[in-house]
Amino acid sequence: MEKIRDSLSLNKGDKLLEIGAGPGNLTLFLAPCVSKLYAVEIDESFREKLTKIEESFPNVEIIFGDFLKITLKEELLEITKATGNLPYNIGSPILERIAYETDIDLCVFMFASGTGNRFLAKEGSKDYSSLTVFTKSFFKVEKVLSVSKENFYPKPKVDSVVLKFTRLDNLDKDFLKEFNRFVINLFSYRRKTIQNSLLELISKNSIIKDSLIKEKVKEILDELNIYHMQRVETLNIETLKLLFKTLARDRLL
Repeated sequence: MEKIRDSLSLNKGDKLLEIGAGPGNLTLFLAPCVSKLYAVEIDESFREKLTKIEESFPNVEIIFGDFLKITLKEELLEITKATGNLPYNIGSPILERIAYETDIDLCVFMFASGTGNRFLAKEGSKDYSSLTVFTKSFFKVEKVLSVSKENFYPKPKVDSVVLKFTRLDNLDKDFLKEFNRFVINLFSYRRKTIQNSLLELISKNSIIKDSLIKEKVKEILDELNIYHMQRVETLNIETLKLLFKTLARDRLL
């Protein structure tokens, strides 16, 4: 827990969000470090323990519910940092909500190691995906530490990893929403070459003749120095952004 606290660089003025408070072990540890701690927990079986913590710390507010469904009231939108042990199946949607709907600038989350590898992946690796691109278009991602499954009781099936997400400066959320939608669609053709992936993607949404689309796609790939036989997972984020902007410029999306 010390490494999580240190990675958050907490100070007394911070307003902290904890997602998945559980029995409140991390809540208790972090509450004295911040001006306000909002702890969200969906499991009602922890209500008694968390209520006791809330009664002991005036700066702690417990919110029972699903973070993906709760209304982000004004006070929640003032949060500066977030932490928690995120379930493997909803970790990505939680991070997306934080990215698009809040201005939280620093997160430290624990994930199953397989999910963590996707956040950290580099282009060309087997774990590089649209999730990687989304995450790195919003955040600088750093590994804090690995956590063995032996450290938990009951013992889970997989090891975990703690990651630090630092929001990048000067983000255009509207642009990134459209860009990441494009990336998700493009990665659905990841087994094809980039040229064929684009042809299929554009043909679905265009009234232009296929022969003209093929010619235009080849021109764009040449303009951007992208080899037409490459696959999408070999393209870094900056190249994908250039590709998206160029396709939009030529009204192919």
